[in-house]
Amino acid sequence: MDTDRFELFATLLEKEKVYMDPGVTFRRMCKWIGVEPSEADAFLMEELGYHGDDILKAYREGNASYMHEKYGIEL
Repeated sequence: MDTDRFELFATLLEKEKVYMDPGVTFRRMCKWIGVEPSEADAFLMEELGYHGDDILKAYREGNASYMHEKYGIEL
C-alpha cells in the first residue's frame, strides 16, 4: 500500500468518519481505496503495529466512549 492510499484510509477515518456506519468493514474500506485487504493489513501492521480491523474497532470504541462521557449516550 503506498502513502497516497494510506492517507486516503486515514482521511476516511479522521475526516469522513466512516467508522460511524456499522456496515463499514475494513475489507470494504480497502475496496474503496483500491488495495487488497491483506496488503493494507500488512502495511498497517508494519507502520502502526495494528491490524486494520483493530484500527476500525478502536475508532468505533473511542467514539462510543466519547459520546458516553460527553452526552451520556450509549452507542
